[in-house]
Amino acid sequence: MSALTCVLELDGGAVHRRDLDLMAGRMKHRGSMTATFADPVAMGVFPGHATEPLMEQSGEITVLLDGRIDNRHDLVEQLGSPDQDQGGRSDIELLLLAYRKWGRELAARLVGDFAFLIWDARQRLLLAARDAMGMRSLFYRRIGQTLYIATDLSGLLLDTLPRVQLNGDYIVTYLNQTGVVDTPDTPWTTVHRLPKGCLLIAEKGDMRTTRYWDLRNAPDVRFRELHEYSDRFCELLTEAVRCRLPDNEPAAVLLSGGLDSNSIYAVGKRLTGKGQLLFPVSARYDRFADCDERTYIQSIVERFGIEPVWVCGDESWMFRDMDQVPIMDEPLPILTAHHFTSSLYKAAVANGARVILDGYGGDQTLNGSWTRMGYYFTRLRWGRLIKAIRHVAADNLLPYRRIWSECVWGPLVQSSRFLSEIPPDWSWLGRGMSYGISRLEEGASFFRNPAKTHHYRVVDDAIKVLAFDTSVSAPLGADHRHPYLDRRLAEFLHGIPDELRLHEVHGQKAILREALVGILPDPIRTRPGKTGHLGTIYHGIQQEFDRCCGPLLKNPRLVEFGLANKAGLERMVHRFRLGQEQTETIWLAILLEHWLRRPETSEIMAIPVPRTATA
Repeated sequence: MSALTCVLELDGGAVHRRDLDLMAGRMKHRGSMTATFADPVAMGVFPGHATEPLMEQSGEITVLLDGRIDNRHDLVEQLGSPDQDQGGRSDIELLLLAYRKWGRELAARLVGDFAFLIWDARQRLLLAARDAMGMRSLFYRRIGQTLYIATDLSGLLLDTLPRVQLNGDYIVTYLNQTGVVDTPDTPWTTVHRLPKGCLLIAEKGDMRTTRYWDLRNAPDVRFRELHEYSDRFCELLTEAVRCRLPDNEPAAVLLSGGLDSNSIYAVGKRLTGKGQLLFPVSARYDRFADCDERTYIQSIVERFGIEPVWVCGDESWMFRDMDQVPIMDEPLPILTAHHFTSSLYKAAVANGARVILDGYGGDQTLNGSWTRMGYYFTRLRWGRLIKAIRHVAADNLLPYRRIWSECVWGPLVQSSRFLSEIPPDWSWLGRGMSYGISRLEEGASFFRNPAKTHHYRVVDDAIKVLAFDTSVSAPLGADHRHPYLDRRLAEFLHGIPDELRLHEVHGQKAILREALVGILPDPIRTRPGKTGHLGTIYHGIQQEFDRCCGPLLKNPRLVEFGLANKAGLERMVHRFRLGQEQTETIWLAILLEHWLRRPETSEIMAIPVPRTATA
């Protein structure tokens, strides 16, 4: 699909529309919808996802929507117009009605995966919002009195616009946040990201951003009986799956042998009934037996009688074909597994699914943390504290002294690392970058209960990744959805007592194990841990070492641009090859180097030396 440009010009209060095919080069091969608004000027670029972006114009209000609205039923009730069939309205029509009723407050009332732009010519007001959980991206760039807005970084880096430079502050943020950035920083100066849960407002020549949602504001959830938590969890999980399933069309679930994906599939089958409307796609491993989960998957197959679409994972080792990733606007660590992920997507699409669900987010929203022992300590709950310390000591073969230091006292005095975490090695960085890295945010508690702070951070890190899913799924015509990161479910799981996430007897994900008795097969519901993918990782290192690490040893651009020192890089790569380097910093260095060498990155850069972070 070639780009469509909609130009809205104000002329004496009237709005005239003309379609122009102005976008060329970078955006043409990706497909986009673009709208340009004059006085002030704003451009919104919305790439073609599995569901095409929508545009609606009513009077002097123009709305563009990329994504979908999930709480349609609630919106219809709140909008309440009995003379109109609002239940049959499209998402974008509901968005327009919601704006007419709530104005700039509407974003806080929406649940779903969306980025939208609203231009109100009457008030000369522009609103642009990104969904609370950050499933869709939104970027903006101001050049003089012109504001450009896009869901794609490429849309703001056109040849017709002023050139940009590499942003050293982004590199600092990228390293501090282990490769996933959801702050206003982007790789390019003057180009900014709208963080998740935020609204951009432009009016009367002024522009500002404001936050309309934050997980930290989720209320505590307290019931009298345990079954009330389980019942509410089941209700929210069912709704999260239901609103993400297409109507009368095939959908796929990426099914492993773990609790999370199997719970999504089991709940989905209860909603869709028998047949192939919802089918699993699973990986099998013959060579890497430590990665294979067919024993567990078989139990869900026997329960529902549907054999998965099998994908051979043996050939999808880590780092494979990294240089063939079609889109890489940012150096994303998840793209080291691009070959594996795209193989699963392709199998789903080949079998008729345009919607793909998975259990991503379950680990983060359902798992608890023993750092709550600090909360027991401050509340003088000695019995619970002693019981928890004994359980952790026995389960992890750790001395009481270490548990006290890392799970009780450490979190209370702002220690951000717990138990097995390995501190990062930044000795390979260039001198100009070291200062920025030294500003690592300490683990200050947002809540009196350290476990709640820890849970917030884990969930926040998880949802930063999701806006990048479209890098892989969109070119294949698929829409990837994550029920466990439904805003309503995430708020509930953040608000429940931590004991329901991590229990002394039932272990992690206690509420899920309790709620899905009789729904999940017991071999899956009671399994103690999960399968790793170390086999494919180590094989990938061996198979792809020259291709993935070679550039770090031969004229690395990281050194050329002052981001790293050559001796430090060589030392880290050597330790990595010997299996001694276990921190994520080597992955970040590999991705940065490959990204800097990509032709599209080089094409964008006007000056090859980035601005490094300074005091």
